Amino acid sequence: MQSFRQRLEHLSLRVTPAVITVLLVMFAAVPLRIPGAAQIMPIFALISIYYWGTFTPGTLPYLFLFALGLLEDTLTGTTMGVSSTINLGFALVLTWERNNFGKTLFGTLWLGFISLSLVAVMTEWLIMSISLGRMLPLAGHFLQWVATCLAYPPMHLIFTRIYRAMMDS
Repeated sequence: MQSFRQRLEHLSLRVTPAVITVLLVMFAAVPLRIPGAAQIMPIFALISIYYWGTFTPGTLPYLFLFALGLLEDTLTGTTMGVSSTINLGFALVLTWERNNFGKTLFGTLWLGFISLSLVAVMTEWLIMSISLGRMLPLAGHFLQWVATCLAYPPMHLIFTRIYRAMMDS
């Protein structure tokens, strides 16, 4: 039988990725009072979903990703359901392709993230364009994708340190 401490440690290992992801979504939604900052704010949710989905599969369940998307849409004023669709689609493709990206060299992981996040950003652009009934400019989505890709390496490093600390405890 597991001790209370062991059960608490197990629970913290399961909950930490979700808590981090929610905090990052909330951080990204904070108004910065810098013109155009929202357009280049990295999509931290995708970074977190990719990292934790690769290294700790199952810690971000689909129901959580759906609710996270609703939170993102509420905080950012995006059409309800768009972020949920993107998060779920991103996680599903990651699940299918995880064996191709694997836990290999960082460059391979980053290239996998660049590819999947491009598909996610373009899908979001398409959904938003259709829902608004007009083609939105691509420049803002492209800049946000570039910022997201550039934010991946430092976030990967931070997540790796958190992951190792969780495993060491």
